[in-house]
Amino acid sequence: MSYSARAMEQGTTQDRRLARLSQLLKTLREATEVSALLEATVPFLNREMGYALVWFGLYQSAEDCLLGYEGASPGHKRPLHQERYRLENGSLLEQVFVQRRPLHVPNLGQERQAGKWQAIAQNIGIQGALLFPIHYLDVCYGLVLLGVPEWGMTPQANDIAALSMLCGQLGVALHQVETLKRTRQQKRPEDPLLRLLDQLRTLPSLEAQLQCVLDETHQFIGANRTLIYWLDRPTRTFRPRLARQTQGNSAGVNLAASECERLYQWLKGDRILSISDTDSALQAEISSYLQAQLRVRSLMAAPLGIGENLLGFILVAGVAPHLWSDEEKRYLQGVGQLSTLIAPLAQIDQTIGVGQADQAAIAQLGAAVRQLQDWKNALQDTANYLFQRLGIERLLLVQHQANTASFPIVFQHQADRRKLLNGPLTHLSDLDQILLDDHADGLVIEDWPSDLRLLRWRSQLGDKASVKSLMVCAAMPGYLETGLLIATSEQSRSWSGQDLALVRDLSRQVATLLHQRSLEADMSQLKELHRSLRWGLGALQQETDPERIDRLGVQAIAQLLQAPWVALLDWSARDGKVRFEATHTSDSSWVLAEGLSLDPLTEPLLRLLLRSPGPLVQSVEDLAISTRQWLRFPQLRQVLLLSLVDPTSEVSLGAVLIGDSRRYPWAERSLEFAQLLVQQLAWSRRSVRRILHLQTRQGQLEQLNWYKQFCGERFQLDFSTALNRIQETDGTSLSLSSCQVLKNLNEQVQVMGDVFRQEQWSVQIREQTTPLIRLLKQAKQQLDPVISARQLWCQFHWSEVQQLQIQGDWLKLAGILQSVLVAACDRCLLGGRIDIWCRAQPDQMLEFSITDNGILDPLLLSALQPDADSTDPILQGIWEVNPGLSLRLSQTLLTQLGGNLELLALDDGRTMSRVMIPGLHE
Repeated sequence: MSYSARAMEQGTTQDRRLARLSQLLKTLREATEVSALLEATVPFLNREMGYALVWFGLYQSAEDCLLGYEGASPGHKRPLHQERYRLENGSLLEQVFVQRRPLHVPNLGQERQAGKWQAIAQNIGIQGALLFPIHYLDVCYGLVLLGVPEWGMTPQANDIAALSMLCGQLGVALHQVETLKRTRQQKRPEDPLLRLLDQLRTLPSLEAQLQCVLDETHQFIGANRTLIYWLDRPTRTFRPRLARQTQGNSAGVNLAASECERLYQWLKGDRILSISDTDSALQAEISSYLQAQLRVRSLMAAPLGIGENLLGFILVAGVAPHLWSDEEKRYLQGVGQLSTLIAPLAQIDQTIGVGQADQAAIAQLGAAVRQLQDWKNALQDTANYLFQRLGIERLLLVQHQANTASFPIVFQHQADRRKLLNGPLTHLSDLDQILLDDHADGLVIEDWPSDLRLLRWRSQLGDKASVKSLMVCAAMPGYLETGLLIATSEQSRSWSGQDLALVRDLSRQVATLLHQRSLEADMSQLKELHRSLRWGLGALQQETDPERIDRLGVQAIAQLLQAPWVALLDWSARDGKVRFEATHTSDSSWVLAEGLSLDPLTEPLLRLLLRSPGPLVQSVEDLAISTRQWLRFPQLRQVLLLSLVDPTSEVSLGAVLIGDSRRYPWAERSLEFAQLLVQQLAWSRRSVRRILHLQTRQGQLEQLNWYKQFCGERFQLDFSTALNRIQETDGTSLSLSSCQVLKNLNEQVQVMGDVFRQEQWSVQIREQTTPLIRLLKQAKQQLDPVISARQLWCQFHWSEVQQLQIQGDWLKLAGILQSVLVAACDRCLLGGRIDIWCRAQPDQMLEFSITDNGILDPLLLSALQPDADSTDPILQGIWEVNPGLSLRLSQTLLTQLGGNLELLALDDGRTMSRVMIPGLHE
């Protein structure tokens, strides 16, 4: 045959194949059964394509295998027809199925990865083979195995194209068949739910309605077991109320919420539970628990009720694994919601009765509280009603106290043989406070031992009062300080929404009472703060001693803040070191180490204070390590620093450091009052020190003035005496006497020059040795005019000491003796008597005892006592005029010289002036 003839014949064959392929594809699009699809495809592959072996393997998802469908084979044998072929890892069929790509095999009988087909190919005489996948999009529905007796069959491009179109259309057709089958088998939950609604309207009781729901659910889902569990709130246990199961299955068992708390919380969240949802570890734990308790392998449950109004749940279970469909889940969820609606309606009469009783109790309590009369008895009646209504054992009314952050118990009532709770409830953590604020309608804890909420109260309520479940409602939502009403039970139990609403409404009624108590507590606290502030301000304003001011300041601040330890720090000295001027503590364990030295520029706590604009509060955990090394107080929890600022320069000269054993913050009002005390302390310290400085300076100047006045008078007396001597001297001795007089005058001029030059602004002590007899004679000489004027009898007794000398500032000693002697003469009446005794005493002391029979002013005697009050205005008047002024200055100066001056009233009516002078020697 010529080339043109062969080409014409091949073209005719291709045209005929395309026509039959087109007709086949149309047939496949119209077919609705799998068998029809395969029967239409086999002749084309066998006759038109020339494949001796045609075998289809369709995927069975439930068993994860290929189900064989034979189309054609040599010798009319039926290899793997209607048999299941496992997709083993690495096998040829598994590769084609997973990768969804054709695979050419030269010799199927020699291919080890062919599995069973290796032996079958050898048996039926097949060598060359082609495996082609049948898929739609990314879903593979199976494959087709084509074989020929020849080795190494290589399909042409036209064959591959035809097979691709054919297998692609097969995939589309199988997808349509699968979709149609799924649609026919799909359950429609709408119809049974509508039918159930019609039936429920005619049933008289809740039990009959639940039984109808149970039967319809069992019929629709077709599970082995269907149960309705009802929640027993006092025991927090789900108990089987109704059940329906196939023969041989056991009835349901009780399910305690405490054994699977997550199941209970899952149902309260209005979520359906399915054992097939394995993507959640939480749900898997719940499913495992239910499988173990009910001895089933598949289950699904839907809650009856929502949140605190959870009534129970409906459950379907099977003894075999089952993948629950979305329709089944929607139906069960719809049944649960429908049961939630009918259950309250069946108990409407009972609910109305309970609600009326609740409203009566609420109204009775509200009336008593609003009148603020006999509210305790009203609360007690309310507690008894709650004990009977809710089955609780204890009712507490607590109110938040800001200065301690605790919750003192305002009212408590407990069942018989229960002890009263002592002390306030401890402060809550920040997380628990936020939790209570978020639960405006009240917080419910059903199983407290396994719950971490309100953990700080567990030792007081859980351990001591055996509380295992409780309801907590705020008197005003979002404001814990108004108070909390707490109902507790000694058993883990469930609370309904109606229970919580009752406690919540009762808590709202006591808001007025708690608000009034809060106002009274604030007023009492404010009065106490004002009392402490008045005492502190008054004490600081009246005190004139610097050390006592510091001690009173820290004492007043400690009393105001109720702090166990307060210290006054001062770094105003030139060396810049911190000095602890005063401390106040109520506990001996709050004592600092001795010899403590701090630098305000390097100590972290003080540096932070210098940078802080206001009060500085630090917890002990926030303190630097170096600070905690010197603040070693075992009970220290927090510190407060208030800067001691100079009132005129606004420079920080120190600080008041307060240590506290409590962790709650100080009230703003307390801090404001404390700052007022610190400001007054700064003013008082500055004022008193300024006044003392001025008084000291005044004393120095008065002393200097007195001393210079004495020196001037002495100089005037000596100068006058010298002139008189010159005038009285005759001519023969004028030259010699003048020389002696001029010498004495020169000495006096030198003395006066030294005084004016060296003691210009303050008195200076000059040590020099002088014969004692000189001091005595000069004193007698200066006293003679006064004695003569007052006609006094004066006797000096100095025989014991006239040979001795005295070392000291003899000019100042002479002035002191003159002041004492003149004061004694002024006291005496005309013709009185004065005795001056000079005696040597141990330790090189010289005693002058001056006795007179004059009248001593008692005020002058008090003013010269060592412990005289410098702030006494009467004594201040004595010190401002003579003889009090000169005697006080003499007493002060003699003390500086190491001596002593005192006035004594003798028993015989005389007055003795006792002067002790140091520096006596031979």
